[in-house]
Amino acid sequence: MSFNKKEAVAPSVSPTRLDLLKAWIPGSRMSGVGVPLILLWIVLTFTAPHFLSVANIGNLSVQFSIIGVLAIGTTPLIICKEIDLSIGAAEGFCAVIAALLTVNIGVPWLAAVICGVCAGVVVGGFNGWMVTRIGVPSFVVTLGTLGIISGAALVATGGQSIYGLPDGYQWIGQGDVFIVRAPILFCLGFLFVMRFIMKHTTVGLGFYAVGGNERAASLVGISTIRIRLIAFMVSGAASGLGGIISSARLNSANPTLGTFDLLDAIAAVVIGGTSLSGGEGTIVGTASGALLIVTIRNGLTLLGVDPFYQQTIVGSVIIIAALLSQKKKRA
Repeated sequence: MSFNKKEAVAPSVSPTRLDLLKAWIPGSRMSGVGVPLILLWIVLTFTAPHFLSVANIGNLSVQFSIIGVLAIGTTPLIICKEIDLSIGAAEGFCAVIAALLTVNIGVPWLAAVICGVCAGVVVGGFNGWMVTRIGVPSFVVTLGTLGIISGAALVATGGQSIYGLPDGYQWIGQGDVFIVRAPILFCLGFLFVMRFIMKHTTVGLGFYAVGGNERAASLVGISTIRIRLIAFMVSGAASGLGGIISSARLNSANPTLGTFDLLDAIAAVVIGGTSLSGGEGTIVGTASGALLIVTIRNGLTLLGVDPFYQQTIVGSVIIIAALLSQKKKRA
């Protein structure tokens, strides 16, 4: 039996751009949220009344879905070394847009929901355009956008809530699929889509490249302007989806809907292992951070802690997470 050496040699395959990016970009840091989260659940099981009740777990899952969507959506942006301070305001703004369309104008609820999410994309696109094309720092732009869209929503509603959302709209925030709440399904769906994008597409890997070393990313052919613009638009879309879920849950929309969600979303991203210096972070880590944040808030509420102290505690958690992040980076 003859042996042909040519048959034993594997054909050469040119690496794709995606393969090159995967090889070039360093591995993403995983968060250490798992152990604290498990310990917190154990402590709350024995100290907080009704923590493991069906009603509370359902409420916890809905709270997680809203904060999770916002945090997951802003993760690529923070990986790109940018920030969006308007996500909470955009949440309320997009909810108002959808509610006005379906309640006041009579647009079918599904079309109104899509318009609400698209409104978030437009807000994110405006922020991204100002940052990438005009050169205004994202902190300044998004702070200004926060004021603009908050004021616009207040003017459009006269500072009042919009009630009477259609049943189909309400299902998004209150419905069930078998035993699983509908909001958690939307959140998990968004999580899986974003995780796939971040791990298996050139756009997702481009987020890491731009955040890690923008000049080097540009030299290897990545459009840094396009990547950052997409990151802002993803963040805006997540704000729109979060606003739809939140308003559907409450059966009302008002301009202040997401006022306190900005703090929790940023905390979730930082606690989940995403570096504020850019280039590092994971979607799963962010989701874990969001679950930890909503568990802390839920547990404190069950224990009767004043909401004002809750804000102080969450703010302290952000600082501690940032300090730990810097310590790991130096190490």
